[in-house]
Order: sequence, then C-alpha cells, then structure tokens
Amino acid sequence: MQPADIVQRISGEAYLESETDPAVVDVFAKWSACMKAKDYDYETPMDANDDPRFNEPDTVTDLEIATAKADISCRDQHNVARTWFDTESKIQRDKIAQHLDEFNAAAEATRESVAKAESA
Repeated sequence: MQPADIVQRISGEAYLESETDPAVVDVFAKWSACMKAKDYDYETPMDANDDPRFNEPDTVTDLEIATAKADISCRDQHNVARTWFDTESKIQRDKIAQHLDEFNAAAEATRESVAKAESA
C-alpha cells in the first residue's frame, strides 16, 4: 500500500459517510427547503453545484449567478459548511483511531522515502 492510499481511502469513506449522518441529512433538508422557498429545487448543495445547466466553463448565466447567491444564502442561514465539516472531521478522527497502525506505517514509509531522497 502506498502511504497516501490509507489517507485517500479514509478521506473518501468519511466523505460518503458524512452525507448520511443525521446532522448532515437534517442540515441538507433545511438547506433544500430554503432553496425551495427561493424557487430552486435541489435536495443537496452538491446537486446545485453539479447542475448540468452550469457546465459551460466559458459562460456564466444570470441563472447560474442567481442560483449561486441563493445557495450561499441558504448555506449561511443554516450553517451547512460548519455542520458538514464538523461531522466529516469526527468521522475522519474515528477512522484514523481505528486504523492508527496503518497511518503510523504510512508515516514511517514517508519518512524513509524522504530520508532516501535527501541522501541521494
């Protein structure tokens, strides 16, 4: 296993698990209701972000700007970023504790690689 593999795996798992955590599900529902009140129909913040109508990198439409403003307003109103961050961070810390030996081995492998590179 490459040193970064355990980090990437835990990061990916934590991200996916955070999306189903009750606190995140609740804040996403509040965000979605806020967006609906502004005439936007998205279930999660990532749905707005991934809206295919906004995939053209060289064009920013009035709709895209208005959607982004509504999104940020609803995120701020319901503290989406803090809730999601705190939840995902806790999951990461728990997973790191569960896999501490693998993280320590990855850190040691990194130290050995750096030392080898420095001595070359």
